[in-house]
Amino acid sequence: MNAAGLVSMAFEGLLRKKGRNVLTALGIVIAILSLTLVISAGEGMNTFLETELRQEENMRQVAVNPGFGVDMGDFFEDVTVEGEMSEEKRLRIKRAIMNRRRPHPRAGRKTKVIDDEALESIAKVPHVASVRPLVMDRFDVTCEGRSSKAVLSFGLLPDSERYRRRLIAGSYFSGDAALEVVVHEYLLYTWNVTSDEDQAGWVGKYLDLIPIGGTALLDMFGTQLGDGGMPVDVEKLLRGVELTAEEKAVLAKIAVKVMNRRTSGPPAGSDSALRLKIVGVIRDHEMKDGFFNILEDGNAMSADIYLPLGLARTTYKASRFNSNAGYTRAIASADASGNAQQIQKELQKQGYIAVSVGAMLDQMDTVITGLTIFQSFMTGIILVVAGLGIMTTMITSVVERTREIGIWKAVGASNRQVLAVFLTESAFIGIFGSVIGLAIARILMIPGNALGRMIIENETSMPFSGDVAILPLWVIGIAPVFATAIAIAAALYPAFRGARIDPVAALRNE
Repeated sequence: MNAAGLVSMAFEGLLRKKGRNVLTALGIVIAILSLTLVISAGEGMNTFLETELRQEENMRQVAVNPGFGVDMGDFFEDVTVEGEMSEEKRLRIKRAIMNRRRPHPRAGRKTKVIDDEALESIAKVPHVASVRPLVMDRFDVTCEGRSSKAVLSFGLLPDSERYRRRLIAGSYFSGDAALEVVVHEYLLYTWNVTSDEDQAGWVGKYLDLIPIGGTALLDMFGTQLGDGGMPVDVEKLLRGVELTAEEKAVLAKIAVKVMNRRTSGPPAGSDSALRLKIVGVIRDHEMKDGFFNILEDGNAMSADIYLPLGLARTTYKASRFNSNAGYTRAIASADASGNAQQIQKELQKQGYIAVSVGAMLDQMDTVITGLTIFQSFMTGIILVVAGLGIMTTMITSVVERTREIGIWKAVGASNRQVLAVFLTESAFIGIFGSVIGLAIARILMIPGNALGRMIIENETSMPFSGDVAILPLWVIGIAPVFATAIAIAAALYPAFRGARIDPVAALRNE
């Protein structure tokens, strides 16, 4: 029996029981389909991380947040517990140390603030090439009879080409402390200025930047309520003062109203307002802009007005509350991406909550890889079940074709040739099932990617043109081989059973 005859006999055997064999192959189809989609989704996420986020500038940056003034560094395996104690107790103490080094946002007042003095200290850390604060604040703004309250501002470097490319009208800042502002097109939209031409017409106008009122009172009364509904700082002032329950209730209401007060600020043009020239109109980041700075661009996404960084720092520190609290975050840039985690560890030891972008992306990559492996393992169980289905089908086929096997052997077929026929049939089931599974997966990726892009854009408010799922070439090559191997392995027992059938006994079989 030559190869062509072997293939022909295998096909004939499969076509005799088309329904049963199709159902058997369906298990392979579902398994390969699921496995392909899982791997492709993981590949898509990893590709996005590598191409869009793991760029040199991102990998050199470290996010520095105010801390608690205690050592936040070291990994679990690097912690040393000294002293004579049992190993069980040593492990407990080690865990206690790590629990106190993990950043808990609500674990109390942050004593390690980020002010100008702290920035100078951070700049002296080895391998820090530059450090700057992320300056965000809220103001009331008025311009040409239009006004908005509590508008978010963001400070930008005056030489940032990324933001210069996003301008849709006008120009960028002329200097670090220039009395200039770039407004977001959304702010003009809220003022019913919608077309590009009309928005461009606002370039050259003057915008009044007004500090949100009540800041001095806010500084005096604080921003946190105590258990009795009274601001914490007021409770401290009243210690030892005898007040009736009614007096306390009235005072609490007044204090809370003052604490929450938000006035429209001083009138435009007053001494407390800062008049800035609108020099440009800007849009959001888009995929065509290329590099996305995770720390800067990610924090600036909700800003409506942009100030030169030097001016933003000056206006931010004009508030006593801001001056005491310090900046909410700073960016430390390493001289090389390989030194970012070293800077992270040093700043953590100094008491800051610091994390490098590379460390964040590594954590994301680990999570994605772990989920992909877990889901692939679960999908592999489906493939094993499909293999058991093939085994059952082949055993049934051998039983049903006992007399046929006897005829083959009577006309000279060897045990090896009989074995080859059944293994070939099983291999065809694996090949056809895997190819169909791959094809269906590729087809489903088309609407799946479109849906994924829509969800990402809706959730992040950013345009996304990439693919959520990417089919790796190695999967196209490996999947059929893997499925075929599973199918052949599942058919070995029934195939050997059929090959050992005695031809005389088989011919007597009815």
